[in-house]
Amino acid sequence: PAGDTGTLDEIIANCLQADAIELDDRTTQALLDIAGDPDRLAELVLRLEEDHGGGRLHTMAAALLRMLKGITDAVARTAPERMESVLRNMSVAVGGLSPALLMELLSGERERAEGAADLILQVVNRMTDETIASFVADNLVADRRATGRLAQAFQALVPETDRRRLLLEMAASEVA
Repeated sequence: PAGDTGTLDEIIANCLQADAIELDDRTTQALLDIAGDPDRLAELVLRLEEDHGGGRLHTMAAALLRMLKGITDAVARTAPERMESVLRNMSVAVGGLSPALLMELLSGERERAEGAADLILQVVNRMTDETIASFVADNLVADRRATGRLAQAFQALVPETDRRRLLLEMAASEVA
């Protein structure tokens, strides 16, 4: 079935290869099915980070970008009317990343593939206040404190001071 462990492993392995080959039709369909469900997409993104998080951040960010780009390319080819929904689902999934990996995605390094920085901006711009507040709250709980990386990521996601205050209040209520 779409999204089974073997398929997830195949998707992750493919995204971790810098010279990744095209996914077959079955795996592409599984990826599209996963992209249509924000919880399953978040699980796939989290699994990529957890299972291979011992690697370099640059490698992890590149793999995640390949995955997100592969999803959007497949959606554009097969179901362009679903693009907005998929981008919103991606924003939920990105909200579950570690601050370090999120900052790596936002860093805009020169080596990025064409359009990758634009894709990340499209995804981040669709993050709701609730997603950002949950990102802060989850990382505060996980690290048991506010880290410098969390502060940097939060500031990058929310440049407006007044909105930051509101979201910090929302995060605090989630932690409490």
